[in-house]
Amino acid sequence: MSRLFLSDRIPYDTGTNAISRLLERLRRQGVEVLNLTETNPVKAGFVFPLEALHAGIVQESISGYDPHPRGLQEAREAIAGYYEEHGIHVHPEAIYCTSSTSEAYSMLFKLLADPGDEILVPEPSYPLFDYLALFEALKPVPFRLGYGKGAKPMVNRDSVETVCSNRTRALIIVNPNNPTGSYLDEDDRKFLTEFCRRRGIALIVDEVFHDYCFLETKPPSVLSQEMPCLQFTLNGLSKTLCLPQMKLSWFVVSGPLRYQRKAQSRLDILLDFYLSVNTPVQVAAPVLLSRREEIQEAVRLRCRDNLAFLQSTMKEIDGIDVYPVEGGWSVVMKVWRIDDEEEFVLRLLEDHHVLMHPGYFYNFIDGENLVLSLLPSIETFRDGIRRFVKAIYDW
Repeated sequence: MSRLFLSDRIPYDTGTNAISRLLERLRRQGVEVLNLTETNPVKAGFVFPLEALHAGIVQESISGYDPHPRGLQEAREAIAGYYEEHGIHVHPEAIYCTSSTSEAYSMLFKLLADPGDEILVPEPSYPLFDYLALFEALKPVPFRLGYGKGAKPMVNRDSVETVCSNRTRALIIVNPNNPTGSYLDEDDRKFLTEFCRRRGIALIVDEVFHDYCFLETKPPSVLSQEMPCLQFTLNGLSKTLCLPQMKLSWFVVSGPLRYQRKAQSRLDILLDFYLSVNTPVQVAAPVLLSRREEIQEAVRLRCRDNLAFLQSTMKEIDGIDVYPVEGGWSVVMKVWRIDDEEEFVLRLLEDHHVLMHPGYFYNFIDGENLVLSLLPSIETFRDGIRRFVKAIYDW
């Protein structure tokens, strides 16, 4: 038999972990599990106004096809208008549409790096970047976010300086971070942009959760400041409008003009070979973005309510800290009385039918963290937290 060669950059046998296997068994048995990790807004009950969705998509112009590597003009103008409403001027020519933020990362990795080069990725963070880098034959290199007891996560500057090498081509930061919910503060922003300028690398800023803020004053987007380095800022409808099924994301190119021009001349070639974003969603973008506040306010109210209940409940229990969260859809708890977070999560799921994520899913380095979504219905969330409290006392 002849040999079949396949790329080693794609993991072909990742297997399933013990938590996934237990969850699958319980569901086969018909057990109702309270999922406190749900981050799909559609499954959490958030439905975008259907009349706006219908009006946006059902337009005569969707029958035509006149693609552009950066995306249709009306879509990019609508996205530029979104930033204008935030007090930020972004020229439509600096915007590139993609079908998802994952695809945006893929395109930027192709632009910035050659096989074997390195991308700096934050930890703790959502476990996405490692795979996306590997798919492009790149090496993901983690840098730490300092996360002490009760403290806001900050960029560990020594870690950034230490792990950067002559093969580093970009640094990723998430603003606010997922799952810690911490916004990038001004000192860290200045450090990262100056670091990237000094090392001649690009800064990639993921702002998909930026609109979901719990603070009285929302921290500004990184696009509100002039950048000394080449920067790419990502966002999309999946989080901004709770429409993951509509498959429209984008990134904005900013920084010194000479860097922008060099990057965009290559991006125009690259994205012209893909043209992945469908016409209907681009045509609908102006209508959809004009209704974003309705869905965003509903999400913010749900998240604030769930967070307030969690914080008030945990105040009465020794040995549990709810870390400060400034925005996003998730929250982290430090549970000092457990020494094996996976064992506890398995017991919680088996005995109390509540699903939480252990911190190691997000590359927390100690074994006492649990990660929860703030999106579940108020009833589900409160019932799940009450069962969690019982599990803690039983532990």
